[in-house]
Amino acid sequence: MLRIILVGFCLALVGCAVPATPVTGPDGHQAYVLKCSGYMRDRQDCLIKAGQLCPTGYSVVDDNSSTNGAIVTGSTVIIAKREYLTISCK
Repeated sequence: MLRIILVGFCLALVGCAVPATPVTGPDGHQAYVLKCSGYMRDRQDCLIKAGQLCPTGYSVVDDNSSTNGAIVTGSTVIIAKREYLTISCK
């Protein structure tokens, strides 16, 4: 039973983690693309990750979001969004 709880906890942590992909920014310096959408992730998680990657501050290079669709179940509408934030450390 403890093993099942531990596996569930680990999966939840992985789901919350904000992936950061290093890229070359428009100025030629290193930048990061952060995926803000996904299971148990939101924009606040991206801003926290940006602060961890760039402790001396960062600039937003691109703020990209799109709606991929919607699911209607009874009286509930769930919007499927895809959000990315590209940052460059100062």
